[in-house]
Amino acid sequence: VIAHHRIGTDIDREYLGQKQNALFDPVMKTVDVLIYAYQVIMYLENYSKGYASQISRTFSMSLNQVQNQLNKFEQVGLLVSRKEGTARVFYFKQSPVTDSLRIFLGSMLEVLPKSTIQKYYRERRRPRRYGKR
Repeated sequence: VIAHHRIGTDIDREYLGQKQNALFDPVMKTVDVLIYAYQVIMYLENYSKGYASQISRTFSMSLNQVQNQLNKFEQVGLLVSRKEGTARVFYFKQSPVTDSLRIFLGSMLEVLPKSTIQKYYRERRRPRRYGKR
């Protein structure tokens, strides 16, 4: 009887685990998308502009995820883009809404831990001076 009870419990847990996964999969996908959106928009706030491959390298995200997020932001009117050479560079669109958003994002950047800032938001943007070691 104890062995049967134990097996039944394991089966119940497995069944419930499958049900929970089915319920939480859409939630977890949504959380992932929100994280991608957050990382993309914070990158653009910090550097003022960016292109998809640059952002994907910084956060180790797939290029496709970043491109999709940038396109969504452009479609809703937060970003504008233009071709610079072969790259499509994204900028914030000038509007009262984006100005308010950027104030909020700037305040978020100020409270990030120093380790996060060093890791993601302090990329060298110009070459070192000639002859400097």
